[in-house]
Amino acid sequence: MIDDLDDLDSDDADANADINDEMIDDLDDLDSDDSDITEISDTEDCIYDRVIRNAPVKFSHEQLSFINLAVKEKMNLLLTAPAGYGKSAIISTVVKLFEHTLKPYNIEWLYAKYGHNYSTNNILLCPTYGLCASTGKAASLIKGRTLHSFLGIGLGRGTYHDWYNRLTTFKYMKGTLDKLRAVQVIIIDEISMISAEMLDKISDYLKLIKRADTPFGGIQLILVGDFSQLPPVHG
Repeated sequence: MIDDLDDLDSDDADANADINDEMIDDLDDLDSDDSDITEISDTEDCIYDRVIRNAPVKFSHEQLSFINLAVKEKMNLLLTAPAGYGKSAIISTVVKLFEHTLKPYNIEWLYAKYGHNYSTNNILLCPTYGLCASTGKAASLIKGRTLHSFLGIGLGRGTYHDWYNRLTTFKYMKGTLDKLRAVQVIIIDEISMISAEMLDKISDYLKLIKRADTPFGGIQLILVGDFSQLPPVHG
């Protein structure tokens, strides 16, 4: 009888062990599911903290303040500093944050702005920010485009009305028009090489595209460069 009881205890122990193993597996699966849910439902603050923590450099308080004003406060900003300050690292981090936090325009707002007949679906598929530089070399270093190419203004000659007429007349420019109506932020590196006159024309051009009277059509501008280096190019 004692042997029978020992066998019974052994069977119970094995059964409990199996149950415990199953419970542990279930808990592991639950933890895995929870981690997936957490990953999906991360708030913008969590994303912000993670991107800053994983940045390739450790930012100073001043640099973090600039990033915060650009991404969270959505302010128009100018960052001017000498070589070695970390301007490229700041641009890279701001772009990564915009990729995670910038949302497309509301479809109803687009209908109200451009009408129901306009290709609002195309606008929703366009990037919400533009990463540009004044020269091809500078643009390649930040993995962006030249400002002229991004805006679809060719060599930048003529008036802003000329630019706009070409943009809205030729069918092959429609993709550029959609993109500019979708964009919410434009980052321009090596801003010292863009003249004040050119910036004024770009502002008026974007006003027409965005159908808004605010400077640059209400697009947030982040300008970066060193005014002790190269001056504007006149051609």
